[in-house]
Amino acid sequence: MKKKTSAAVIIAAISTSFLPVASQAATYTLDEIIVEGDRNHEITQQLPGGYENKSGSIGILGKKDTMETPFQQNNISQKSISTFASNPSEQSTSVLVNVPSVRTAGNTLYNDFSIRGQNANAYQFRINGIPGLLTQTNIPMNMIESVDVISGPGIGVTGVQAKESAGGVINLITKRAGAKDIMDYTTFFSGRSTWGNMIDISRRFADNAWGIRINTAYINGDTAIRDEKETQKNFSINIDHQTDRSFTNIFLGYRDTHTERAERYYDFSSKALTRIPPAPDSSNNYAFKGQHLGMKTWMAIFNHVQKLDDTFKVFVNAGYAYNNGYDYRVDASSRVNIINDAGDFTRSMVNEPFAIRNKYIQIGANKIFNIGAVKNDLVVSFDKDWYEARWGASPASKGTVTGNLYTGQVGYDFITEEGKRARYSGDSQFYGWTIADTLSYRKWDVTIGAHKHTARVYSASSKIKTVTDAVSPLFAIVYKPSRNWSVFGSHSESFDQGTIVGNAYANKGDILDPAKTKSNELGIKYTNGNIVTQLSYFDTKQDSKLESESNGNTYLRMNGETRYRGIQLSLSGKVAPKWTLSGGFMYLDSEYKKNSTPYYNGKSVIGTPDWSAVLTVEYTPNKVWDIWGRMIYTGSAPVYNHERTFHIDSSTIFDLGIRYRSHLGTKPVDYNLTVFNLFNKNYWMPRATYAYGILSNPRAFCFSATVHF
Repeated sequence: MKKKTSAAVIIAAISTSFLPVASQAATYTLDEIIVEGDRNHEITQQLPGGYENKSGSIGILGKKDTMETPFQQNNISQKSISTFASNPSEQSTSVLVNVPSVRTAGNTLYNDFSIRGQNANAYQFRINGIPGLLTQTNIPMNMIESVDVISGPGIGVTGVQAKESAGGVINLITKRAGAKDIMDYTTFFSGRSTWGNMIDISRRFADNAWGIRINTAYINGDTAIRDEKETQKNFSINIDHQTDRSFTNIFLGYRDTHTERAERYYDFSSKALTRIPPAPDSSNNYAFKGQHLGMKTWMAIFNHVQKLDDTFKVFVNAGYAYNNGYDYRVDASSRVNIINDAGDFTRSMVNEPFAIRNKYIQIGANKIFNIGAVKNDLVVSFDKDWYEARWGASPASKGTVTGNLYTGQVGYDFITEEGKRARYSGDSQFYGWTIADTLSYRKWDVTIGAHKHTARVYSASSKIKTVTDAVSPLFAIVYKPSRNWSVFGSHSESFDQGTIVGNAYANKGDILDPAKTKSNELGIKYTNGNIVTQLSYFDTKQDSKLESESNGNTYLRMNGETRYRGIQLSLSGKVAPKWTLSGGFMYLDSEYKKNSTPYYNGKSVIGTPDWSAVLTVEYTPNKVWDIWGRMIYTGSAPVYNHERTFHIDSSTIFDLGIRYRSHLGTKPVDYNLTVFNLFNKNYWMPRATYAYGILSNPRAFCFSATVHF
């Protein structure tokens, strides 16, 4: 009750902070909106304050203003990325957590998170609309211009995807050449000894028809955690060509991320536990000497839109990626088992190289026509995804790690030898048709659509092949009584391909049945030109996967369903000439239903807090200074241990930053100083649907200087 009261106070503070804005006269002046650059003959605009963009991509429905979409939509801007991705240990998750439906569960090794209570990671990212290009590891953000986030199932507007999260859609937009040529050099220092250098060059030529954008970065050194080291190298080039009738974009990227001694995942499944042990000193390192993991990624993306006339266009989107996991010596499944209340832990080691290859293509057409007074915006597309996994196998004799949370001592009996070369482990193919028609009449927009999806999944270890298919309907409505208000409702469905059970489980190689998801949402949006506010109620049902113990082994099986009902509030914009707010809250009532173990039925989903909130407040006293602070609140989350209920405590974290704009000679320079986890709080982060705790990162100072040549 005490923690719920605290959460209520936080929510009330967020709510009252924008109510005076809503009560102002119904004006819709946009003169404070920041023009960011040219994108496919469209101007990308930031909302006042600059933390979110005014519009974003909605899959095959194209680019839409937030006020016109039938979902909760948050379009994270370049300002947000450059502000919150300055700590190389938590780049993508530190950016995404600004969306109220997203909660982080990541660390330097893995950028995990949840969206509306459903677990996700970089496997679920799209880049320029293309799925399956990345893996779970730490993702660089210096080549990314913006991030468009839809909360709720999105397969009806995005199409097939090898690794889907029904909690939402996250689409990363790469940097492209804007109307103004740039050459920026950034140098920064963070953690204990991490130095980084980044270059960003943009040019347009041939009467602005062609554009090229080059980004590169090298980051190396110790993070804020003792003896944890991160090395990142990446390079990307984006080429675009624009005419009155066509737009073509080609993105080529490479990254090499290598992490040493990054262990933050702790399993609380041991029957010997009587509680969740208190979080230890987060600046200590709990990884064994010799632990490391590298990931190299090569990717290519092609997007093309061709207008055949003013009402008819066709499009092609295609992508390829090869991810090579090397130097892979970690604790099994990258976690350790806490075995008693004293904080002792143990785990076997693995040394298993792996590789993932993904190919994708989508073709489609868009026709605008009228039937009487009703405007139709019809889109039809076909897409296909090929996903192939290769995994190695550790030698039969594996090393064992032991240690203690509170002494900081970590030992091992021997280092596991390098496993067998990554071998073919299975593949999946997904293909489907999508059709969607948006009918517009006066103040009404109604979208009716469906996605027909077929999945072919093969597991080499079990020699099992499955073929499944389903139709996922989409129905959405937006009513705009005025330019300031919109009311929306939607019904969407989704289903995955059927999960191949991984090596961490006794039933590895099994293919679980596809999980079906159904979601309904009803909400309102308001803007006065200075701030956009979204409030909605959602209700999502999904077939459930659940870990279970039997004879000392852990199994992953389909079991009953989970239900997620909640309220989400999002806001971003200026509340006064010098003050900006961005953030919101989410209340999530999660519940197990129809589970074969009666103990779970009616209980909250493991690792899922009821309350969460994020709020960034920025004060701009003049044209050269910005001062900002961010609060992230995560409520208490349940962990189930042999039909006993423990709880991971709630946490409230503060970040603080200062920006200063000056000159070196005639060259403009932007200075940034940021402190993450300002009060150096030690805490556990819950991971949705798992009996894990992820140990927090300690306080980290980050300083950067960007010179604009």
